[in-house]
Amino acid sequence: MNGDTHALLSAKAMYSYTSSYYTYSVPLTTISHGLWLASLISVICIALSIMGIYRVKKLIYVNYKEFNDELSTLSFNFLYVLGGMTGQGFEKIPTSWPFRLTILSFLVMGMLLSCGFCSALTSCLTSKGNSVPLANLEDVAMKRTHTLCIRTDSSAYRYFTVDGSEEGDLQAIWKGLMNDDCPDMKDSATLASKLCRPGFVYLEAPAIFLPIYHKAEHNCHMIQLPDTYCPLKLAFLHARVAQHRRLIDS
Repeated sequence: MNGDTHALLSAKAMYSYTSSYYTYSVPLTTISHGLWLASLISVICIALSIMGIYRVKKLIYVNYKEFNDELSTLSFNFLYVLGGMTGQGFEKIPTSWPFRLTILSFLVMGMLLSCGFCSALTSCLTSKGNSVPLANLEDVAMKRTHTLCIRTDSSAYRYFTVDGSEEGDLQAIWKGLMNDDCPDMKDSATLASKLCRPGFVYLEAPAIFLPIYHKAEHNCHMIQLPDTYCPLKLAFLHARVAQHRRLIDS
């Protein structure tokens, strides 16, 4: 201005989405804990059965020995069964038919678990997540199906007041929609246990909200607004080289 100013600086508010909706997939949680527990119990029971059959045959037959007498110890039996169920097979074929039937049973069980795990994991990673018919804050105001929860001392709260201040009255369109039976957004210790209640939309800074949400993300699925809900998921399909595995997987 007046020929003395070379640059004019003015304050501008830049709005950017600092975080998107991310879906973290943990392979161990793809299948229920009950199935993992049942699988572990099955491995232990089969290992005990093999050791029991081996001990009985040693009592009946003199100088009976299989696998350099390794089947007489529980640790080797456990490793054999665990290796067979994970696709590693069995080192040698025993001469006893009870052993053969027992080994065949856990080999088939291992193939079913492995193929089921691969299909469940691939389906979990490639399928689209849950969605709700809310694309932005205007949808919340127009459809009036969800309660908007927001801290009254946050800077975003001013967007919903008449005069743009924290102490101002809410705009008419937002009356009855904000902070109605919402959990205390300031109480981070108990907030995570209340996030799974349906019918609520939370408007909070990602740096504050995401650490709390990660504590409850395995119990419920949530949508973050106003980002576009289209999560990208990657799947890596693993395959064994054994002939029977290729046949079953195909």
